[in-house]
Order: sequence, then structure tokens, then C-alpha cells
Amino acid sequence: MESTSLQTKKTFKFTNSSGKDSLEVTISETMEPHYSQYVWPCSVVLAQYIWHHSKSLFKGKHLLEIGAGTALPSIVAAMCASPDSVTITDNEFFPKCFTNCRKSILYNNLENVCDHFNKHNGSNVKRTSKNCPIHLMGLTWGQVSPHFVKLLQKKNTEDHHAFPNVILGSDCFYDETLFEDVICTVYYLLKSSAEFNQQSCFKPVFLCTYQMRSADWSISALLHKWKLEYEDIPLSDFAADESDIASSAMPGNHKIEMMKISLKDK
Repeated sequence: MESTSLQTKKTFKFTNSSGKDSLEVTISETMEPHYSQYVWPCSVVLAQYIWHHSKSLFKGKHLLEIGAGTALPSIVAAMCASPDSVTITDNEFFPKCFTNCRKSILYNNLENVCDHFNKHNGSNVKRTSKNCPIHLMGLTWGQVSPHFVKLLQKKNTEDHHAFPNVILGSDCFYDETLFEDVICTVYYLLKSSAEFNQQSCFKPVFLCTYQMRSADWSISALLHKWKLEYEDIPLSDFAADESDIASSAMPGNHKIEMMKISLKDK
């Protein structure tokens, strides 16, 4: 790990079971109290899921990560999973959290970036780049901001970040007071995608990893309220049931779970 002041670089090496295929990803971190400035164990587990399914599951999909922080899952997806677009979002009232995202994009030689926090780089996305379009934008859970409305507007059919059909989230359920804000945001994203892509056979999903912090915490009642259903995904299904994933020493002893959330069928 290289360090300059409080800035660090961390390298993650993902490999398949045979060891023949591998992917190295470098992520920028800032060692400060704000949660979004460094990689958490849930992020590594979700990135491992994307790597494990990189040959099929995400090809041609529009991905959006909520509460992305350092955005390890999004960057892994952009590098190896062949999506049509990747949108990296986090709290619009804390744009500083995108500093590490921008650095990580550069470290991994990714191009084709549309930075919605930069007035001079809000629409210059090149469709001929080696990787899919990557959008950086603010999205605050539970708040209908202009950026959020833009995601839901059906008239934006030419905007590649307008209709995500795979939502990503790692460790979003860390504060019980925010659970419903997360779930209602996910609900409207999934509902918008389903309505716009009614002819598609692919059902929009929210892929979520979370850390078990309290046996008293549950989102089951909120999922029922918002007409959502879920399916647990065993970590053993994608080689994430280990204490050291991608040579990161994470998740360590932390108990991580994963689920797939979608709209209930009518």
C-alpha cells in the first residue's frame, strides 16, 4: 500500500478458481472518519460477485451503484463485466466523496467519463472508448433531487444513465434510521426501469451486500410495505465465503450477507 499523507492506494486482485484469469484493481482511499472514503468489507464481497459473474450476468446491462463510496464494485464492473453503462452515485450534499472515485478511474485507465459535478464535463461522453460510459452523479437516499428526477424521466431515452436495470449497493443498511430512505429510493429506480422496459424479459434487480451488525435489525417489514421481494444469495455460490477475498484481508471476521431484491409480481 502506497501512502501520501492521508491518501492511500489499495490493490485488489481477483482470480478465478483455476487461477488462469485475474483482474487487478487499484482503489484510492482517504483515511478519515467519513464512511465513504475507504473500502468496506461489503464492497469487496459485492465486487467478488461481479467478478464471478463477469462473463454473463452484467453484459449489456445498465448498472447504477447507490452509496458507492470508493465504488469498487462499479469499477470492477466497468473493467470486466461488459455493461452498457455504469452510474456511480453517492450523497449529493457531500461531493468530496467522489474525489476517490475520480482517482480510481484514472488509476485503472478507464475512460468515457461523464462527471455531473463538473460543469465542463457534463455531456462529453465518447461512445468509441474501450469501456462503457461511466457517469458520476449525486443521489441522496429518500430525497427527490433534480438528479433523481432525471433518472426517472422517460423522455431521456438517449441518456445512457437514465434507466438502470441493475442497482448495486454495498453496506447501505448500516444505520437503522436510513433503512426506509434506501428502500424507497431503490423501489422508484426499479419501478421506473420496469415501466420503461416492459418488453424486456429481464427483471430489474437490486443486488445488495450488508454486514450483520444487530440481530434486532430487519428490513422485511419495509420490503413488504414497498411491495418488494428478496432472495438470499449464499456467499459460497461465488467464492466469497472466505476471510480474504481479492488479497484484501477482507471481509475478515465480519459476517456479510447478500440478497437480491426486486418488485413483487402483480
